[in-house]
Amino acid sequence: MVVAICGNIPPASGLSSSSALVSAACLAVIQANGQPLQKQLLATISATSERHIGTQGGGMDQAIAFLARQGCAQYIEWNPLRATSVTLPPQTLFLIANSLTEANKAAKSDFNQRVVECRLGSRLLAKMSGRDDWKNILQFANLQDILGYTLDEMESLADEYLSKEAYTRSELISVFQVDTAEFEESLLTPNTRKSELFHLRQRALHVLQEAGRVFKFRQAAQIGDIEKMGELMKASHESLCLLYECSHQNLNDLVTAVGRAGASGRLTGAGWGGCIVALCDSIDQCDGAMRELRKYFAQRPEAEGRNFDDLVFITNSQRGAEVYLN
Repeated sequence: MVVAICGNIPPASGLSSSSALVSAACLAVIQANGQPLQKQLLATISATSERHIGTQGGGMDQAIAFLARQGCAQYIEWNPLRATSVTLPPQTLFLIANSLTEANKAAKSDFNQRVVECRLGSRLLAKMSGRDDWKNILQFANLQDILGYTLDEMESLADEYLSKEAYTRSELISVFQVDTAEFEESLLTPNTRKSELFHLRQRALHVLQEAGRVFKFRQAAQIGDIEKMGELMKASHESLCLLYECSHQNLNDLVTAVGRAGASGRLTGAGWGGCIVALCDSIDQCDGAMRELRKYFAQRPEAEGRNFDDLVFITNSQRGAEVYLN
């Protein structure tokens, strides 16, 4: 195969440039070999392939890359992968703004550290709740299914049993009844094997509360309550700042700036830089947010000489990956 690649997604911006590249490559190879596959399978293959670069992503980016529908959000579920279209209120617009802080998740351990902390938190919660099969549980969703708990009940469980602000490596090795080698091999990733402290409580509470916000966002969208959707976006960003601890001051400043125009922003992507996505209820609100962002970037030295239209743009939900033939 001879492949030419072009694109306009800025790298390390939280807009899934790496997932877009992997998904496009997967689609091109399948098309070139005349072996069409279902979009769900293409998304799964793409997600698995991207993990070979060292990031333990969950597959959400690849899923939406293939399964997106115009005018809709997608409520994505796993095992098996399936997507339910959620029609957005017709006036919904999204504004994307680049913090100009690059976030290369493959080059640092922060992203995988959060994945590991969730893995450790779910296993510890399973053990503390008396499960005999606790060694087999590595996801909060898996534990929830086994226990038959609601999200509120899961949050109460985490609040009760994950009581410490941080857990040490030696504590977890003792609780899990493993040696250092097994702990590192089975529960950590290559770039987190030097980690000594793990914030399990904060990560668990964020994941469980965020799952609740996703469900509430779906409900709000279905009844056209764009104000509630915005409130959930803002609550999500606050949790990403305080509990998941993956934001950046430049992201927070962008969220504040669009908020002055009434738009509801949150970081998008892995965090630690990249972009925010802001929910707007009208083109007038978008215009107001754009004015606030022009003032913001005018004061940022790193934005000097940059085209504003390359830093901020307005969009809405569109279709997923497609093949165009001459």
